Order: sequence, then structure tokens, then C-alpha cells
Amino acid sequence: MSEALEETRRLGVETTGIEIIDESERTAKPSDLFWPWFAANVSVFGISYGSYVLGFQISFWQSVFVTIVGVVLSFVLCGIIAIAGKRGSAPTMILSRAAFGVAGQKVPGVLSWLVSIGWETFLSIMAVLATATIFDQLGWGGGTITKVVATIVVAALIVTASVAGYHLIMKFQSILTWITGIATIAYVALTLGDVDWASVTAIEPGPIQSVIGALVMVMTGFGLGWINIAADWSRYQHRDASAGAIVGWNTLGGALAPTLLVIYGLALAGSDPELADGIVNDPIGTLGTILPTWFLVPFLIAAVLALVSGAVLGIYSSGLTLLSLGVRIPRPSAALIDGVILTIGTIWVVFFAENFLGPFTSFLITLGVPLAAWAGIMIADIALRKRDYDEQALFDARGRYGAFDWISLGDDGARDRDRLGHGGQHRRGHVLEQLAGLLPQGVLRLQARCWRPRLLGGHLVVREPRRPDRAGARVRGDVRSPPRRGGPSRVLTGRERTRKSRRPGANARVNHADRAQVRA
Repeated sequence: MSEALEETRRLGVETTGIEIIDESERTAKPSDLFWPWFAANVSVFGISYGSYVLGFQISFWQSVFVTIVGVVLSFVLCGIIAIAGKRGSAPTMILSRAAFGVAGQKVPGVLSWLVSIGWETFLSIMAVLATATIFDQLGWGGGTITKVVATIVVAALIVTASVAGYHLIMKFQSILTWITGIATIAYVALTLGDVDWASVTAIEPGPIQSVIGALVMVMTGFGLGWINIAADWSRYQHRDASAGAIVGWNTLGGALAPTLLVIYGLALAGSDPELADGIVNDPIGTLGTILPTWFLVPFLIAAVLALVSGAVLGIYSSGLTLLSLGVRIPRPSAALIDGVILTIGTIWVVFFAENFLGPFTSFLITLGVPLAAWAGIMIADIALRKRDYDEQALFDARGRYGAFDWISLGDDGARDRDRLGHGGQHRRGHVLEQLAGLLPQGVLRLQARCWRPRLLGGHLVVREPRRPDRAGARVRGDVRSPPRRGGPSRVLTGRERTRKSRRPGANARVNHADRAQVRA
């Protein structure tokens, strides 16, 4: 048993930060990924997305298509990122150094930290607003004092669990899965009579632009909102774990509940326009208005716990991201700092913001473009990678990953400048245009960086990053100079290889070697 694991069990707090997880601690199974992702996404807040999707003026069946495709596809992308956690046994932002450089990773790292802070803060806000609304329905008072107390309690729950760390969170999430799952099923059963299928199916279909705009919102609101932390929860997986199983369990846990809940939310919002309008300012509190009084307290407990569950994932990972940016403090201290920021953000929105939907949609659209660019580059790096990460090089700017990868950084930065160049206007068409091409473009740009193909006797040879051989020489692909007298071999430059290929008989020697290789 490793020293880190012994200390975790003794103190009850995970002390492991951004370092590589020891082999003895990689004991998780792919099926273990189901619990944190399901618990974090089974919140009844998913039902409120039905109102947001219908707000794009599309029909019920168009909305169902958007929901299934958007939710499932976005969590498949999370599953692909989770493969990196298994291969590298390190947090997501540390692993992205392979694509952006050890120092260059700080650019998407800052974005990731802001995204995680934003998500956990909004989840905390929803928990506080739901508490105030339901207390008011019960006649217990839902004013300022209730909101202040709810803010303190919710923040304390989130910070406590995130400071304790991975092992407690995994146990916590497995319990919450059952509590929130049962409560959600009960909610559907109690409100099924409020669905008016005639009104729902009578909604007129919208144009294709609105459909794709809703698809972008759903993807950013669910899977893409988690994609920057997906590998954090798979870094305890054993290196022999199946990559397909990791993607499958990650997708199943994350997408199962939201898909069903959003579809049911479409039916509720399409049946009652007043309910749909109320969700704009207080999503969960408004959903509680159609419940019988006796179920309000269980509904509130389950809703708050589900929101806390999602926020815990965010604040735990935001602490790891903060450490990856070079902040030299213990992991629990990083989580505590993020908890203070979460509390401040919650207070601002709950007590000073005019409405909830405005800040929320602005946040989603703003993060969508640069985050999709990062995801495209990261997924391409994972797809092209044939071996595990070089663990030492992830922490050494002089290693094979270097300090900066300007191709990856240039693509990510260009998307930010392009978005800001439009004055920050959240135009559906522009966001659609950006997101539609970012993932495949990230793949193409990384191929341009990682694949240096050339033909040798009809064979395509892929050149890999530099790595030291046993004699201390630097190797690039399979092209080496012969050993020099009194020293190791060295790499031939492009000009030297050209001159050598022009020597009399050089082509014959190369072709002869190729024929020998084919016969072998």
C-alpha cells in the first residue's frame, strides 16, 4: 500500500494533488465511473432544460431529437477525454500539456478553471433559490434570512466533500445516486397528470437554424460543461482497463438521466406556458409548485443533494486545475479557495442579479467556443496517441512535449479573438458556425503537428516526437546518422538528408534496404 493511500485513510482527506497516481492506488474499475456521473446529472434541474430548448421556437419532436443527440454525443466526448486519465493517471489539465506544452497548458488551464468555478457556482445558486421558493410555499418564510442560511449550508456541504477528496466523493456519489434517483422517479409519477399531450404535439416546428442552436446549447449545458474535468475521475483506473468500457460507462452514467429528464421537461413546459416562464428565474423552485405539499420537503432535499453532488465534482477538479497553473499549495487548500469564490458568486447572483437565465445562457455560450476548440485538440491528441504519456515530460518543459505548442495555442486563441471580435454578441448562427467546425478542425491541426509523413520506398513513415535513446542520442522517427567516432549518433537535418540522397548509388541502397524489409 502506498504512503499517499495510507495517509488518506488515516486523515480521511485525499492528499494527492496533480502528481501521477501510484500503480498501487489504481484500483478503480470502468463501472465505477457510472456513479459519480449519474449522481451529478440526475438532478431535476435537467427537467428545466425542456423550457430552455422550447425557447428556441422548435417543436416537441425536434426538441426530442436535439436532446438525445446533444446529450449522448456530448458525454461520448467526455468519455474519450476520460481515456487520457487511464493512460496518464493524472488530472485532465496536466495531460493536456502533451498537446499544448508544459507552459502553454496554462492558457486552456485558466479557461478550465473559470468553467469549473462557474458551473459549481451556478449549481449552488440553484440550490439556494430552490430552498427559498419551497420554504415560501410551505409558509416557513423564503426571504433574505432563509437565503443566507441556505447559502451557508450549501457551500459548507460542497466544500467539505471536495476537501475530503476522491475516495469520499466516490462513496458519497454512490449513495446520492439512489436517493436522487428515487426522488426523481417519484416527481415524475406525481406530475404526470400535468402533461397535456395535445398542447405538446401542437407546437409548430422551427427552422433548421433554431434546431442547431438548441443542439449547441444542450451540448454545452451537459457533456461539454464537464469535458474539461473528465479525466480527473478516471485517473484511478488501472492501465489495463478497457478504453471502450471507460467511454461506455462514462456516457451511460452521464447521459442516461439527463436524456429522460429533459424529454419529460419538454412535455411539462409544452403543456403549461406559465410553468415554462417561471423556470426562467427559478428553475427548481418553479418545478416544485406543481407538487403536492407533503412531497415538497423530500423534493427539496433530493434536489439540493443532486445539485451539491454536481458542484462537488466541479470544485474538486477546479482545485486540481488551480494547482496545474503553478499555484503551490496543498490540494485541500486549493479546494477551500475555490469554495470561497463559489460563496461570493452565489451571493452576487442570489441577492443582486435581476434574473437567472440571462447570466446562465451568457455563461454557456461564452465558454462553448474556446472550450470546444480545446476539446477538439485534446481528443485528436488522444486518438493519435498509440502509447501512454511520458510521465516525466508532463512536468518538464525541456522534455518531449516542450514548453509551448504554438499550433494548438494559435488555434485556441484565434477562436477567442474571433468570438470577441463580434462584440461578444451571442448570435446563434455565429456560435453554430464556430462549434460545428471546431472538433474536426482540432483533429486536422493536431494531425498537421503530430504527423510528419514522408515516403521511403513506398512506405508511409510517421515521425514521432523526439525521445532519448539508451546511448543519449536524440531519435526522430527512423532516420539516424551513422555513429560518429568517439561519440553517439546524431539526427540528420533535412538538408543533410537531401544531400545524402543525391549521392551516386544512394537511391539504390535505399531501394535495396526497402526490398529486404518487404521480404522480411
